Amino acid sequence: MEFAFPRTQNQVEAWHRRWAILIARSHAGILTIIKQIQKEQNEVKMEIEKAMRGEPAPKKRKEDANKETRIQNVIADRGNRSTMDFLRGIVHNLSL
Repeated sequence: MEFAFPRTQNQVEAWHRRWAILIARSHAGILTIIKQIQKEQNEVKMEIEKAMRGEPAPKKRKEDANKETRIQNVIADRGNRSTMDFLRGIVHNLSL
């Protein structure tokens, strides 16, 4: 795997939770939604600028970093494993 993309949906879940807090009602008006989308767009632009400047990403918990390393090792060794062994190696490093 060339790039280490996040495996979990934690960021999506965090965004959804934050969005629900920002809107703060189940049936928001269109202007409220537009203003919140504009705020979110500014947040995303700031995150992109941080990445472009080369600022380090937030630190992962040690447990998550270790799990990610183990999964990367299984992926790197895929050519030496059967499909079932590869899948078992991935599954052993996943938790719900």
